[in-house]
Amino acid sequence: DENHYPHSNEQHHELFFPYIDSVGGGYIGVGADQNYTMAARARSEWIWLMDYDSIVVWIHKATIALVLAAPDAAAYRSLWTKDKRDEAMAIIEKTWAGSPDVKEIKRTYSMYRGMSDSYHERTMARASKGKCAYWLHDEGSYDYVRGMMKVGRVRALRGDLLAATTLKGIAVAASKLGTTVRVVYLSSAESFFRYNGAYRYNFSSLPFDGKSVILRTTAGHV
Repeated sequence: DENHYPHSNEQHHELFFPYIDSVGGGYIGVGADQNYTMAARARSEWIWLMDYDSIVVWIHKATIALVLAAPDAAAYRSLWTKDKRDEAMAIIEKTWAGSPDVKEIKRTYSMYRGMSDSYHERTMARASKGKCAYWLHDEGSYDYVRGMMKVGRVRALRGDLLAATTLKGIAVAASKLGTTVRVVYLSSAESFFRYNGAYRYNFSSLPFDGKSVILRTTAGHV
């Protein structure tokens, strides 16, 4: 898929909630902000976010910087508005100073700021009407995600499900931490490829148990 997905294009992640409520452990997710909604619901203790698309990874890194600077969800949303653009850019610059990605993170924020502001507004309106779950609509979810970010338990990584580095590295890290991976969210990524040996090996390496679940959607369905 050659498109960029800086925001979720799925509508009803609350359908997964009965399967992930407070399961704890580690969370692995591809894609964008929908992962925060689900990781908060799962009360995940470690959150690994990965995507083959650098744009998505840089959006996550911009999000981390802005969440750390914003005490509540309303303050965070405001940092994506036009009026707060310069403040947000300064926050990103300070947070990621010394990172080789800092220029790309700032560029990605600038490129998708307006789209993100509109997305937040639309999704908040839907959540307010009970039509979806959304981490920015629930202060408890926002506070949980922010708490995980403040202690360095949210990692944004560029990675390919079909390659041999990122998932395997997460498996090694989880094992060293003594953490069971309880939630893996794949969005509709599997709609676009056939399983290869690396994919099978990656999943066989992850520390699962009887409470672990794999969440997947189907491209073209909501």
